[in-house]
Order: sequence, then structure tokens, then C-alpha cells
Amino acid sequence: MTARPDQPGLLTRVRAGSVLMDCGVLADLSPKVFRRLCPSAEVCTFRQKAVLYSQGRRSRHVFCVCTGQVKLVRGDREGNELTIGFLSAGELFGSGLADTMVGKAQETATAKGTVSVWRVPAGEFHALLLSTRALALKVIEMLARRQLQLERRLACFAFQRTEMRLAETLRELSGGFDQRCEHGFGQHLRITQQE
Repeated sequence: MTARPDQPGLLTRVRAGSVLMDCGVLADLSPKVFRRLCPSAEVCTFRQKAVLYSQGRRSRHVFCVCTGQVKLVRGDREGNELTIGFLSAGELFGSGLADTMVGKAQETATAKGTVSVWRVPAGEFHALLLSTRALALKVIEMLARRQLQLERRLACFAFQRTEMRLAETLRELSGGFDQRCEHGFGQHLRITQQE
């Protein structure tokens, strides 16, 4: 299937069916259970800088990064932006993680390069969690790790000098969605100075 006019940047969209890409916490899921509980799930591929969903707009989906990277950004009324996270393969995100009757998205999710994501309505994802204890435990662990990372970042801002904050941020980024460079002793991080 090709892109819909109401979703610029969407390259392809296909029903996930029984085929789950290597999406981290979803990889061990039984295809039978998956088809029964998540019939609307789809795998979407977005081009560089495409917006998956926007802050302030209604969002009732849960996403899982299959390939590529997703940037999460929050903005204020004056147009200032704060990058709150970079997500790589296997990470869940989206307002649908918090509630099935989600209001407006709290952040904007943007593709960093070409990105494939698994997308499912929040209600179907919650039914999947209720019926699959192992998956529910993996999701709790993933969200707890993300919370600890944010708490470390907050403590870093409160207690460390600028040089130490920069070093800590680069160390954190190098362990996630890094790609080894050709000469073997460095890493390419696809982020801008502003990010």
C-alpha cells in the first residue's frame, strides 16, 4: 500500500498480519495471539523527517520502532523545542501507552532517516498486554529503564557542570542507536548540534 494524502512522508503501510519484524519486545509474540488481539496492526515506513504524530493532536496509537530512529520533541508556544528522546529498534512509544482514551499527544515524533514502525490502536495493544504476561513484564521493564534514564539526566542537569553533562549525553547516545565508523574507533551519531 502507498501513502495516504493525509500523512505526508509515509512511504508504505502494510497490515502486520502474522509477520512481526524484529521489534524488540514484540519479537517473541505468538502470531496466532497477535492476529487475534491486534487485527488492525500495521507496519509503516516513513521517510527522513516525516512526522509520525504531532504534539497537540489526537493520538490513539502505540508504536514500536522496527528499523531506524525516531526523535521525540516537545515544544512551547514561543516555538522553542526540547528533544526529549531518540528511540531505536525495539522501543515502544506513543500516547496510547498511557491510556486507551488518549487526548492530545504530549510530543511530536519525527523520523530520523528512513524509519519502519509497528503501529496499533491503543485498545488492541492494551488487550495484548492483558493477555500476555511476559509481554506486559517486558513493557514495564522497558518503561522503568526509560524513567531511570530521564532521572539520571535530570540529576545531571541539577548537579553537574556543562562539560560533564555533555560527556554524559554523548556516552548515553553512543550506547543506543550507534553505528560503528569505518576506522573502528569512533561512532557516527546522526544528531544535530541543536538536538
